[in-house]
Amino acid sequence: MNNFRDGYLEIGEPLGMINQDVSLVADDQVLILNPKTSLIRITSDNTTATNRTFTFPGGYRMGQQLMLTVVSGGATTCQLVDGGNVALSAAWTPQLNDTLSLVWNGSVWLEQCRSDN
Repeated sequence: MNNFRDGYLEIGEPLGMINQDVSLVADDQVLILNPKTSLIRITSDNTTATNRTFTFPGGYRMGQQLMLTVVSGGATTCQLVDGGNVALSAAWTPQLNDTLSLVWNGSVWLEQCRSDN
């Protein structure tokens, strides 16, 4: 039973962010998103970003926001390339604690901001 007319929130579901942990262990991985994911915590097992590139499918509704952050330590890294259904100012090659915020506009994920921490 839906308790809002748009049907996006259902009884028993949490409000706010749903965190999703992702481990990058191969190149060209496709991250499968939960429809209500707001935060993706990424770990990588490689020190060369181009060896751990990744993509993800489109959003579930316009305005959906997504924040990505790297939580693996050491010199491990990964790369999200500008292209396909992701429009970035440049490829995102993060290190530990770096973040990238995106918003779904109905056809592509648009970069809102990034931070090198």
